[in-house]
Amino acid sequence: MSSTKIFLVDDHIIVREGIQNILEDHEDFEIVGTASQGQEALLKLKEVKADILLTDLNMEPMSGIELVKKLKAEGVQSKSIALTMVKEPKLVKATLEAGVFGYVLKDGGKKEIFKAIETVMEGNTYFCNDIAQVVMSQLSKIRLDKAEEDMAEISEREMEILELILQQLTNKEIAEKLNISIRTVETHKYNLIEKTGSKNVVGLAVYAARHHLFDFE
Repeated sequence: MSSTKIFLVDDHIIVREGIQNILEDHEDFEIVGTASQGQEALLKLKEVKADILLTDLNMEPMSGIELVKKLKAEGVQSKSIALTMVKEPKLVKATLEAGVFGYVLKDGGKKEIFKAIETVMEGNTYFCNDIAQVVMSQLSKIRLDKAEEDMAEISEREMEILELILQQLTNKEIAEKLNISIRTVETHKYNLIEKTGSKNVVGLAVYAARHHLFDFE
Protein backbone atom coordinates (compact mmCIF):
# COMPACT_ATOMS: atom_id res chain seq x y z
CA MET A 1 0.00 0.00 0.00
CA SER A 2 1.35 3.43 -0.93
CA SER A 3 2.04 5.96 1.79
CA THR A 4 -0.15 9.00 2.45
CA LYS A 5 1.65 12.09 1.16
CA ILE A 6 1.34 15.06 3.52
CA PHE A 7 2.19 18.73 3.09
CA LEU A 8 2.53 20.69 6.34
CA VAL A 9 2.06 24.44 6.81
CA ASP A 10 2.72 26.33 10.05
CA ASP A 11 4.37 29.68 10.64
CA HIS A 12 6.10 28.60 13.87
CA ILE A 13 9.22 26.61 13.06
CA ILE A 14 9.31 24.76 16.40
CA VAL A 15 5.67 23.71 16.02
CA ARG A 16 6.18 22.78 12.38
CA GLU A 17 9.22 20.64 13.11
CA GLY A 18 7.50 19.04 16.10
CA ILE A 19 4.45 18.05 14.05
CA GLN A 20 6.71 16.82 11.26
CA ASN A 21 8.56 14.58 13.71
CA ILE A 22 5.24 13.21 15.00
CA LEU A 23 4.01 12.44 11.49
CA GLU A 24 7.27 10.78 10.50
CA ASP A 25 6.74 8.29 13.35
CA HIS A 26 3.79 6.86 11.38
CA GLU A 27 5.01 4.24 8.91
CA ASP A 28 2.27 5.02 6.37
CA PHE A 29 2.83 8.79 6.26
CA GLU A 30 5.30 10.63 4.03
CA ILE A 31 6.07 14.36 4.39
CA VAL A 32 6.42 15.66 0.84
CA GLY A 33 6.88 19.31 1.77
CA THR A 34 6.53 22.05 4.36
CA ALA A 35 5.95 25.79 4.31
CA SER A 36 5.95 28.63 6.81
CA GLN A 37 2.98 30.52 5.33
CA GLY A 38 0.17 30.25 2.81
CA GLN A 39 1.75 31.91 -0.22
CA GLU A 40 4.82 29.69 0.01
CA ALA A 41 2.59 26.60 0.33
CA LEU A 42 0.50 27.67 -2.66
CA LEU A 43 3.58 27.83 -4.88
CA LYS A 44 5.05 24.55 -3.64
CA LEU A 45 1.79 22.62 -3.94
CA LYS A 46 1.74 23.38 -7.65
CA GLU A 47 4.98 21.44 -7.96
CA VAL A 48 4.46 18.55 -5.55
CA LYS A 49 1.52 16.15 -5.19
CA ALA A 50 0.11 15.83 -1.69
CA ASP A 51 -2.85 13.75 -0.54
CA ILE A 52 -3.30 15.81 2.61
CA LEU A 53 -2.67 19.47 3.36
CA LEU A 54 -2.27 19.91 7.12
CA THR A 55 -2.38 23.64 7.79
CA ASP A 56 -2.48 26.17 10.59
CA LEU A 57 -5.15 28.87 10.17
CA ASN A 58 -3.79 32.10 11.63
CA MET A 59 -0.88 33.00 9.37
CA GLU A 60 0.29 36.12 7.56
CA PRO A 61 0.11 37.36 4.89
CA MET A 62 -2.10 34.49 3.62
CA SER A 63 -4.17 32.62 6.19
CA GLY A 64 -4.81 28.90 6.12
CA ILE A 65 -8.42 29.58 5.13
CA GLU A 66 -7.34 31.65 2.12
CA LEU A 67 -4.85 28.95 1.19
CA VAL A 68 -7.58 26.29 1.18
CA LYS A 69 -9.84 28.52 -0.94
CA LYS A 70 -7.12 29.27 -3.50
CA LEU A 71 -6.07 25.64 -3.81
CA LYS A 72 -9.69 24.63 -4.34
CA ALA A 73 -10.18 27.35 -6.96
CA GLU A 74 -7.06 26.23 -8.81
CA GLY A 75 -8.10 22.59 -8.82
CA VAL A 76 -5.39 21.27 -6.50
CA GLN A 77 -6.63 17.89 -5.27
CA SER A 78 -5.07 17.85 -1.78
CA LYS A 79 -7.63 17.36 1.01
CA SER A 80 -7.22 20.01 3.68
CA ILE A 81 -7.20 19.51 7.44
CA ALA A 82 -7.00 22.50 9.78
CA LEU A 83 -4.61 22.00 12.70
CA THR A 84 -4.94 24.92 15.07
CA MET A 85 -5.42 26.10 18.65
CA VAL A 86 -8.45 28.22 17.74
CA LYS A 87 -12.06 27.08 18.15
CA GLU A 88 -13.95 30.37 17.87
CA PRO A 89 -17.32 29.84 16.12
CA LYS A 90 -16.67 32.49 13.44
CA LEU A 91 -13.37 30.88 12.48
CA VAL A 92 -14.90 27.39 12.50
CA LYS A 93 -17.70 28.65 10.23
CA ALA A 94 -15.25 30.27 7.80
CA THR A 95 -13.13 27.13 7.74
CA LEU A 96 -16.13 24.90 7.00
CA GLU A 97 -17.22 27.21 4.19
CA ALA A 98 -13.71 27.13 2.73
CA GLY A 99 -14.12 23.37 2.30
CA VAL A 100 -11.79 21.69 4.79
CA PHE A 101 -12.22 17.97 5.34
CA GLY A 102 -11.06 18.02 8.94
CA TYR A 103 -10.47 20.28 11.94
CA VAL A 104 -8.16 19.23 14.77
CA LEU A 105 -6.86 21.15 17.77
CA LYS A 106 -3.11 21.07 18.35
CA ASP A 107 -3.54 20.01 21.96
CA GLY A 108 -5.39 16.87 20.88
CA GLY A 109 -2.28 14.71 20.67
CA LYS A 110 -0.70 12.66 17.92
CA LYS A 111 -3.34 9.90 17.96
CA GLU A 112 -6.02 12.43 17.05
CA ILE A 113 -3.89 13.83 14.20
CA PHE A 114 -3.33 10.30 12.91
CA LYS A 115 -7.05 9.51 13.17
CA ALA A 116 -7.99 12.71 11.32
CA ILE A 117 -5.64 11.95 8.42
CA GLU A 118 -6.73 8.32 8.19
CA THR A 119 -10.43 9.25 8.32
CA VAL A 120 -10.10 11.90 5.61
CA MET A 121 -8.11 9.50 3.42
CA GLU A 122 -11.01 7.05 3.71
CA GLY A 123 -13.26 9.67 2.14
CA ASN A 124 -14.90 10.98 5.31
CA THR A 125 -14.70 14.22 7.25
CA TYR A 126 -13.14 14.44 10.71
CA PHE A 127 -13.84 17.06 13.35
CA CYS A 128 -12.51 16.64 16.87
CA ASN A 129 -15.07 16.59 19.68
CA ASP A 130 -14.55 20.22 20.71
CA ILE A 131 -15.14 21.47 17.17
CA ALA A 132 -18.09 19.15 16.61
CA GLN A 133 -19.68 20.64 19.73
CA VAL A 134 -19.05 24.17 18.43
CA VAL A 135 -20.76 23.32 15.15
CA MET A 136 -23.72 21.63 16.83
CA SER A 137 -24.22 24.42 19.38
CA GLN A 138 -23.95 27.24 16.86
CA LEU A 139 -26.34 25.93 14.21
CA SER A 140 -29.63 27.61 14.97
CA LYS A 141 -32.30 29.19 12.78
CA ILE A 142 -33.16 27.26 9.64
CA ARG A 143 -32.48 29.02 6.33
CA LEU A 144 -34.44 27.29 3.59
CA ASP A 145 -34.11 30.39 1.39
CA LYS A 146 -30.31 30.12 1.36
CA ALA A 147 -30.04 26.50 0.23
CA GLU A 148 -27.44 25.99 -2.48
CA GLU A 149 -28.33 24.53 -5.85
CA ASP A 150 -26.08 21.51 -5.42
CA MET A 151 -27.53 20.42 -2.09
CA ALA A 152 -29.32 17.11 -1.71
CA GLU A 153 -33.08 16.99 -2.23
CA ILE A 154 -34.24 17.14 1.36
CA SER A 155 -37.97 17.08 2.01
CA GLU A 156 -39.75 19.52 4.29
CA ARG A 157 -40.23 16.79 6.92
CA GLU A 158 -36.58 15.76 6.69
CA MET A 159 -35.51 19.38 7.13
CA GLU A 160 -37.75 19.61 10.17
CA ILE A 161 -36.16 16.49 11.64
CA LEU A 162 -32.66 17.72 10.73
CA GLU A 163 -33.27 20.88 12.72
CA LEU A 164 -34.33 18.84 15.75
CA ILE A 165 -31.34 16.51 15.37
CA LEU A 166 -29.03 19.53 15.41
CA GLN A 167 -30.77 20.71 18.56
CA GLN A 168 -29.47 17.40 19.95
CA LEU A 169 -32.91 15.90 20.66
CA THR A 170 -33.05 12.13 20.96
CA ASN A 171 -35.05 9.97 18.53
CA LYS A 172 -37.71 9.54 21.21
CA GLU A 173 -37.93 13.29 21.86
CA ILE A 174 -38.21 14.01 18.13
CA ALA A 175 -40.92 11.37 17.76
CA GLU A 176 -42.91 12.85 20.64
CA LYS A 177 -42.51 16.41 19.37
CA LEU A 178 -43.68 15.55 15.85
CA ASN A 179 -46.20 12.90 16.92
CA ILE A 180 -44.59 10.17 14.81
CA SER A 181 -43.02 6.82 15.65
CA ILE A 182 -39.41 6.36 16.67
CA ARG A 183 -39.00 4.01 13.69
CA THR A 184 -40.11 6.83 11.36
CA VAL A 185 -37.57 9.18 12.92
CA GLU A 186 -34.84 6.57 12.46
CA THR A 187 -35.84 6.14 8.80
CA HIS A 188 -35.69 9.88 8.16
CA LYS A 189 -32.32 10.12 9.90
CA TYR A 190 -30.96 7.26 7.80
CA ASN A 191 -32.24 8.93 4.63
CA LEU A 192 -30.65 12.24 5.61
CA ILE A 193 -27.28 10.59 6.20
CA GLU A 194 -27.53 8.77 2.86
CA LYS A 195 -28.65 11.83 0.87
CA THR A 196 -25.95 14.11 2.28
CA GLY A 197 -23.16 11.55 2.12
CA SER A 198 -22.60 11.92 5.85
CA LYS A 199 -21.28 9.27 8.20
CA ASN A 200 -23.06 10.35 11.37
CA VAL A 201 -24.87 13.24 13.07
CA VAL A 202 -21.69 15.35 13.15
CA GLY A 203 -21.47 14.88 9.40
CA LEU A 204 -25.04 16.17 9.10
CA ALA A 205 -24.07 19.25 11.13
CA VAL A 206 -21.09 19.92 8.89
CA TYR A 207 -23.28 19.50 5.79
CA ALA A 208 -25.87 21.92 7.18
CA ALA A 209 -23.18 24.50 7.97
CA ARG A 210 -21.50 24.23 4.56
CA HIS A 211 -24.78 24.57 2.68
CA HIS A 212 -25.97 27.47 4.81
CA LEU A 213 -29.10 25.65 5.90
CA PHE A 214 -28.90 27.19 9.36
CA ASP A 215 -27.44 30.34 10.87
CA PHE A 216 -24.44 30.43 13.17
CA GLU A 217 -25.46 32.46 16.22
